Amino acid sequence: MARKKDIPQKAALREMMGNYLKENNVKVKDGTDVNSIMRDMMSVILMTYNRGPVDKRGF
Repeated sequence: MARKKDIPQKAALREMMGNYLKENNVKVKDGTDVNSIMRDMMSVILMTYNRGPVDKRGF
C-alpha cells in the first residue's frame, strides 16, 4: 500500500511498522502508546544491527 509521493526508504519503513503492529497485535490509542511502541521497535532494530558483522574497530 504505497503512497503516491513516498520515497522507497519511507515506504519500506511504513511497511515494517505495519507488519510489526500486526504481528504483535498492537493497538495505538494515544501518544503514550506511540512512544512505547517506538522504544520497543528501536530496541529490536538495535539488537538486529548489533548482530551484524564486526569490523576491525569492534563495531
